[in-house]
Amino acid sequence: MKKYQRMIRFIYILEFIFSIWLYIKAPATIAVHFSGSGKPDAFDSKYWLFLLPVLLILAGEILIFIAKKKRKKIGLEQIPTFLPNEWTYITVMFIFFIIFSYFIQQEILY
Repeated sequence: MKKYQRMIRFIYILEFIFSIWLYIKAPATIAVHFSGSGKPDAFDSKYWLFLLPVLLILAGEILIFIAKKKRKKIGLEQIPTFLPNEWTYITVMFIFFIIFSYFIQQEILY
C-alpha cells in the first residue's frame, strides 16, 4: 500500500511542481476559458494555474482512500504489491496528469 500511495502522490506532486514552473513563466493574466473555436474568451489571474493541481490532489487522495477501503475489505492491507484496481487508479491519475498539464500549458500560451 505504501508503494501505491507514493506513486499516486508522486504524480500529483509532479503536477504541482509543473504548475509552479509555469506560474513563474506565465504573464499576470491568463486565459481561463476557451470558446468552441478554441479562442480564449475569459481571462483571470495566473493563480488559476493551481486549480487543476488542487483537483488532482483531491482525486489522488480519494483514490488512496478507496484503495485502502478495498484492501481492508478483502484483508490485504499489508501486502506490498499493487492490486489490479490500484494499477487502474494509477493509470487514471497519469491520464489526468497528462490532460491537466496540457490544459495548464494552454492557459499561458494565449
